Amino acid sequence: MLRRWVTRAAETEAGALLAVLERNRRTFAWKTDGLDDGPAHGDRREHHEPGDLIANMALVEADWLAVTTAGEGYGPPWESVDVDAEPN
Repeated sequence: MLRRWVTRAAETEAGALLAVLERNRRTFAWKTDGLDDGPAHGDRREHHEPGDLIANMALVEADWLAVTTAGEGYGPPWESVDVDAEPN
């Protein structure tokens, strides 16, 4: 059964942004509930595992909320990653 989450009206811009983030988190949790590791072997360029998707969503949220909106750094564990290094 498809459930629609109701987001209450926010009184401030920050409240509206937090409500959107919470709705997106709930939707993402609903869509990934019950997924396993997927294709754990093979060419990673051809497969996207749920863990990769979750890590990407977390980085995007950290970037948008902390870096873009608040002007802060990424924080752990993101700052310890060398983005210019060759991938494994």
